[in-house]
Amino acid sequence: MRDLAPEHPALIQHLPVVRLPRQAVATLLAQAVADVVARWTEKGWWDKTTGGAAKKAKAIYEESLGRAPIASSRPND
Repeated sequence: MRDLAPEHPALIQHLPVVRLPRQAVATLLAQAVADVVARWTEKGWWDKTTGGAAKKAKAIYEESLGRAPIASSRPND
């Protein structure tokens, strides 16, 4: 936490330290990923990731959901 904002040391004094049980962290992560997937699906982005960053993000989200990332047919992806 102390490395978060070394240029603003006064800010660190005001940051709350939150310690959550593992299950709560897992639940929050699952909810966040589900929200991202729902939003991407709504916009038609989930099945049509075109950029490299979007493809990497989708792979991370799929891993978080317990799905294996879909292998790309192109060798450079």
